[in-house]
Amino acid sequence: MKKNITFLLLTLIFYLVLSSCKNTNDNGKLKIGLMPAVDTAPFFYAQEQGLFTKAGIDVELTIFTDAGNRQTALQTNSIDGAMTDMVALISNVAAGFPIKGTLSTNGSFPLLINPNFDYQTNPKIGMMEVSVSNYLVSEYMKDQGYSKVFINAIPMRLEAVAAGHIDMGLFPEPLASIGQMKGLIKKSYPGIPKESLDILVFTNQSLKDKKSSIKVFHSVYAQAVLALQENPNLAREVLIRSIPNLPPTVKDSIELPIYTNPTVPSSEFTKKIMTWTAEISKHKIELTDKDLFDTSFIK
Repeated sequence: MKKNITFLLLTLIFYLVLSSCKNTNDNGKLKIGLMPAVDTAPFFYAQEQGLFTKAGIDVELTIFTDAGNRQTALQTNSIDGAMTDMVALISNVAAGFPIKGTLSTNGSFPLLINPNFDYQTNPKIGMMEVSVSNYLVSEYMKDQGYSKVFINAIPMRLEAVAAGHIDMGLFPEPLASIGQMKGLIKKSYPGIPKESLDILVFTNQSLKDKKSSIKVFHSVYAQAVLALQENPNLAREVLIRSIPNLPPTVKDSIELPIYTNPTVPSSEFTKKIMTWTAEISKHKIELTDKDLFDTSFIK
């Protein structure tokens, strides 16, 4: 009897000590900020299929239509992580904002062209200044002359192309397909860039406090990607259901990326984007892969 009581006491002490070693801030809940882009398909597919719940985590996905609001949500710790891009990641870390990239997401960025453009003059192309849109246009038009027109707000950029105030503009899918549906010409550049410019980031605080949940999150993402690789039409369907105000008529026009297994950009590609970002922002930037990425969640 005494031995049984002693065993029970020791067992209770063991579990008390074990539970005290766990990070009490990791409650299994994650808040992720997304943008209305094709990158979101694996996240929404995982949510619809209940994969996050089955894996034991509670994930709240929020679409931000304004990058500034998404940035504010990250800075105020209203969300744990968010979809962004390499230019923004490099700029933010260089400025001292404590975030790290953990996973490349896959986007698609065609040019939309006004149908009245005659191709006889150098086009005026709308983009955001310190952004992937500027970088991609420089890559797309590497051997051609063009004029940059900085229009940060995507709806205003789209309106400018449609009205003929500018000749072209760069837009993410599926918004590019909406523009195509309205009569604009969509032009894609397969193979540019060679690696994804889009990336999922988490605040350093969340990486510290919610490490276990974030690890599970990445594992579930990998499952969702596998399903979309096997049946890309699942991505189209989940995008139509999940992105607000996306008309079902554009489903078959959406240019899907190849959803890749979890990874982060290579050192070579990262250095290339960092050099470009430093030149365009006129700031000296010297960061290492370790400063920018936490790869522990995809190993």
